Amino acid sequence: MKHSAAMLASVAAHCSSVTVHWICDGFTRSETDHLASFFAPKGLTIQFYLASDHAILSLPVDKHASPANYYRLMAPSLLPSAVNRVIYLDSDLIVRKNLAALWDHDLSGAPVGAVCDPAGAVPAEKLGLRPEDYFNSGVMLVDLDRWRALNLGVRVAQYIVEHPEEITYWDQDGLNGMLRGDWRRVPATWNAMHGFFHRREPYAAYRDEICDPAIVHFSGQGLKPWQYGTQHPFKSEYRKYRRQTPWPRYREDGTPSVPERARHSLRQIPWLRRAKSWLDNSSMRPL
Repeated sequence: MKHSAAMLASVAAHCSSVTVHWICDGFTRSETDHLASFFAPKGLTIQFYLASDHAILSLPVDKHASPANYYRLMAPSLLPSAVNRVIYLDSDLIVRKNLAALWDHDLSGAPVGAVCDPAGAVPAEKLGLRPEDYFNSGVMLVDLDRWRALNLGVRVAQYIVEHPEEITYWDQDGLNGMLRGDWRRVPATWNAMHGFFHRREPYAAYRDEICDPAIVHFSGQGLKPWQYGTQHPFKSEYRKYRRQTPWPRYREDGTPSVPERARHSLRQIPWLRRAKSWLDNSSMRPL
């Protein structure tokens, strides 16, 4: 909830009069009421949908994943039928520009618009796809009417169950395997993933699109801005938006204790290192 709140704070900073459809599980009524009332003055109307006992939650997960990875598959069935288009956003990102241009992107009849994931060569190969036909599902423009007509959520779930040998990234691979290129590309600025900020292929081709990204996605395990020691050019912006939530103060995950930091600092003092080396060498000398 805390990281999602930071994401919502970034949305509120650049967009006005937004309706947020939040699929969740395990929140109390007081928690959801508090969050809704907190963001209402900022122009966000939050509607909560309970994911408990949904059949999709029985799909497999491992490592750092959880059933929450499958929440996006539920959106078309949980949201009102009058809602025919949504922008899906993961919780580990910040929005830096108005989302109107993404919202108006032409999908030309495809159910999903997304950004190609240049790091997806391995999962794409397992799925029998070209790397350029593999997208990251952390940010998606979704035509809910088209999704519903294709019964895509159920079919993706079936694909995951029937093709376990092809699945690396759970619902993302299920979506890619099911759609097989039947999606529309949007500029990389709408999902600037962690690797885009490294000077190496295959990300270099996207340099112009992410020089001033509209959405920064802190993708990848161990690369989150709330984790101790993480280096990212937009980490400070996460802190800025986190301060605009009900949880402005936080301790980074994995932060060492004060004694541990003190010991580390002492080890960095040159004279202390030299003294320790001298003592170690002296201890080996015969009396």
